[in-house]
This record gives sequence, C-alpha cells and structure tokens, in this order.
Amino acid sequence: MRRILPLLFLIAYSVLGAKSASACVCGSDNIKSGNDNVRVGIAKEFNESAAVFSGEVIATDIFSIKFRVIRSWKGAPSEGITLSTGAKDIDGTYYHGASDCVYSFKVGEKYLVYARRSDDGALTAYKCTRTNLLANSGRDMKELIRLNPCANKAKGPTGVCATAKSNIGMNRTRNRRTP
Repeated sequence: MRRILPLLFLIAYSVLGAKSASACVCGSDNIKSGNDNVRVGIAKEFNESAAVFSGEVIATDIFSIKFRVIRSWKGAPSEGITLSTGAKDIDGTYYHGASDCVYSFKVGEKYLVYARRSDDGALTAYKCTRTNLLANSGRDMKELIRLNPCANKAKGPTGVCATAKSNIGMNRTRNRRTP
C-alpha cells in the first residue's frame, strides 16, 4: 500500500499536470491594473499591435474570425477585418499551432481587439494582449481615443483630423507661432 499511494499520486499529477502544461503562459509585462500602469500598458499594447479596433464578430470558421469594425484606431479598414485563428491545413489535417494562446471569440459579441502579426504574417489576437469584450474595455477606449483622436474620423481639407490640435506653424521649443 505504501508503494501504491505514491504511484497513484504521481499518475494523477502527471495526467492533471499535462493538461495545464499545454495552456498559454503570458509574460508578466502585460499590465492590466493600476491607473498610471494601465496607461503605459495600453500605449505599449497599441504600439506593438498591427491593428487595434472595436468590432462585432459576424462569422467564424476553423481558420478565421470575421469582424464588422465599429471603430478603428490602427491598421483596420473601417468596413471589416478578418483575423486568423492560427489553424493550418496540413494534408487535410487541421493543426492549431498557437491555439492555446489565440483569443477565443463568439459570434454576435463585441470586442476591443489588439491584433498582432503571426509568424506567417496573418493578423491574430492572442490571450496575452489586452483584447477583451468591448463592455469591459472602457479604460482602454478612453486611452485609445487620447492616443489617436482621429480614429475613424473624417479629416479636414488639410488632411489633419479636425479634432486634433496641430503643431503646424508652431515653434516647438518656444511654443510660439513662427513668422
């Protein structure tokens, strides 16, 4: 009995531990709380992402997720965008290379998405980013508007967003108009 109990414990630990070993592990630099830290985290995520947008999932399949874009801050066309699920078709067999780390979306739900380029160049949203349900993304939305006030807004005749303050004609060192 003394030999069986440790053996059963080892088997149980191996089986249960193997399941958690395949889970996505995120680095500690993804900052999601603390007022100043949140702003830094959002700016970092914005800069590292190829596309940042809010959108509603309109269709999914094994290979892709299609969104109707609500608002785009970076890299997403205003009408819609398709992200990769990370699945690959290898001789008729579907393979999910990064499936544990790819964000899981549901049709009909609205999200704030920070998409990055995968190794093959496809846009993909990962769990370790700030991607979240839109209803839970108020702080991010406020900061994104501050980072890019012209997101999805028509530009004026000079090509500059009408709501953005322009430094055209300003001397930055003295903050006065130049002649």
